[in-house]
Amino acid sequence: MLLTGILFTIPWFFICLLLYLYLSRRLGINRWLLVALFQIKVIATFCVQAIYTYYYTDRSLNDVFRFFDDGIILSDVFSKAPMDYIKIILGIYDEVAFRGYYFDKMNAWIKPYDSGLYNDNILMIKVNSLLNFFSLGHYEVNALFFSTIGLIGLSSLCRAILENKAQRQWALLIICLFPSFQLLMSGGLKETLLIYGIGITLMAATGDFTVQTRLFYGLVGLIISGLIKPYFIACMLPGLIAISLFPDRAARSWVAWILIVALGYASAHLMGIDLVSYIVQKQHDFINHSLEIEPGSYRPMARLDYSLISIIVAAPLALIKTLIQPMPWEIRNVGEVIMLIENLYLLVLLVFAGRNLAIGTRNITAHSKIRMALLTIIPGLILIGLICPVLGATMRYRAPFIILLLVSLTPYLINFRTR
Repeated sequence: MLLTGILFTIPWFFICLLLYLYLSRRLGINRWLLVALFQIKVIATFCVQAIYTYYYTDRSLNDVFRFFDDGIILSDVFSKAPMDYIKIILGIYDEVAFRGYYFDKMNAWIKPYDSGLYNDNILMIKVNSLLNFFSLGHYEVNALFFSTIGLIGLSSLCRAILENKAQRQWALLIICLFPSFQLLMSGGLKETLLIYGIGITLMAATGDFTVQTRLFYGLVGLIISGLIKPYFIACMLPGLIAISLFPDRAARSWVAWILIVALGYASAHLMGIDLVSYIVQKQHDFINHSLEIEPGSYRPMARLDYSLISIIVAAPLALIKTLIQPMPWEIRNVGEVIMLIENLYLLVLLVFAGRNLAIGTRNITAHSKIRMALLTIIPGLILIGLICPVLGATMRYRAPFIILLLVSLTPYLINFRTR
């Protein structure tokens, strides 16, 4: 079955290859490097599929297959009731009526614990269902699509933040050595769509485009990112606004960021949105669900109180834990070994970048784009550390933020290594 699917992807592989050749000049990246990285990405995509086919065999518990399987169920609705299918895709259906007919048959459409804001599983199921019209139900083609746009998103991110071609190419090489990019941003996982949305959003915000082009890219990127991971947009927008106001004033941009975050919190409170309760409930739901399914990488964590003070006090430790867990003596499985390797890799890069700054290199400065990235990374990693008690999930959720950090570090690393 796997071999049949791989053979079916061959024509789609060459279509994607031509797409990369076309985009390489627009992204300011060497075309042959991009093609080589794409081929590595394809290999990683099928390796991930093999792992979840022959090792983690419960398809209902892993996002690699459960969104695809639910997409097949949704595609069957089109053949039986086309109007119902269109209503589901457009989101104009009767939830109560359709639940018994369709949604109860799926694994991921209805979450066992739902904090009540937005279910990002639904978008992934819809996208897989739409892709089935082209893939004819072959997972491999869907996976190739997601992996393709994931690499395009990363390339767009490098173009948005880094100022020259050499830096972008170094960044791509550094990130492609990062295990999470190959393992967690390949195939039908949410993070592939997220990194694409982030990439084109930042490219629109920082690129030299016409107003119409910037609005188009920015709107598409914000919609995709917001539908997949709304919290990423919540972490990114204050930084974008602060840097837009004070592009050349580091201290003022940080102060502006604090004021914008405070204003956003106050505005949400006035509109009846209790962000503190949402964060705390999300953590409690995550803990309760983890205690039910008993994942191998679960780590007990103290429950937050329903107060802003509780979150502020827990924030520093949450940031540290997100970056350093697991410690070597805490390793329980292969996934945690990979996470430890990631942490060591990141530590080495941080030491190199820190040394470059410490020796007084004058031509390396934290320009506005890198400050914007840092203003996104810090709250994002804190939020993950606050709500997530499972290291496997932490590895996934933090990956886009770590990749943004690696892109931001690249100018410092290049300067250090080429002195």
